[in-house]
Amino acid sequence: MSERNHEVIKSQQLLDEYGNIAEPGWSRKQLQQYSRTQIKAPKFRIKEWDYYLVVGDDCAVAFTLSDDGYVGLQPVSLLDFSGEPWEHTETRMLA
Repeated sequence: MSERNHEVIKSQQLLDEYGNIAEPGWSRKQLQQYSRTQIKAPKFRIKEWDYYLVVGDDCAVAFTLSDDGYVGLQPVSLLDFSGEPWEHTETRMLA
């Protein structure tokens, strides 16, 4: 699977038996089944996050909810595309 923009089209486990991505790529809907127990790493090294982006014509807002194993982060970014573009990010850390 060396194609850079490969589309995953079948439902499957996200990770293979070795803990690697079974089929790298993107999908139009949630096809990959994720199970934390398949990760071959200590719990403190597991990084999990959800990323949401809401985009309009002139602005956008991005939210990330992450668990980095030893700390949680909740950044929110505001982006303005009108006039002179700017971006501002605020992050809340949960220890």
